Amino acid sequence: MVTNKAYQAFPTENDPTFDDQSFTSYGDWFLEYQEKHGVDLRFETILVNLIKEAGRVTGALVKDLVKDEYYQIKAKKGVILTTGGYSANVDLLKEWNPLSLKKNV
Repeated sequence: MVTNKAYQAFPTENDPTFDDQSFTSYGDWFLEYQEKHGVDLRFETILVNLIKEAGRVTGALVKDLVKDEYYQIKAKKGVILTTGGYSANVDLLKEWNPLSLKKNV
C-alpha cells in the first residue's frame, strides 16, 4: 500500500499498491506510458466547465488550486475526467462497483 503524508492507505479494495504492475499504482510504467502517449496529467485542478464545439467536448475551463488561476485546455484527442472519491458514494458503488462495496469497510 502507498502511505505518505498526503495519503493514509488502508487494506481495502480501492487502495494503490507498490507492485508497479497494477493499474492503480502510479509506478514508473504508468508515468512512462502517459509521457509516451502525450497525456497531460493535471493535479490539484478543478473542472469549471467543459468546452463543447458542434456537440463534442473539445476542452475544459479549469482552475489551478495551487496558483489560484483559471485557464482553458484545448484537447486534441479527448478529455478524460478522473475525479476520484466515488468510493465514498454508496449509491455509485451499488450501481458501478458492487464487489468493491461488499469488500470495503
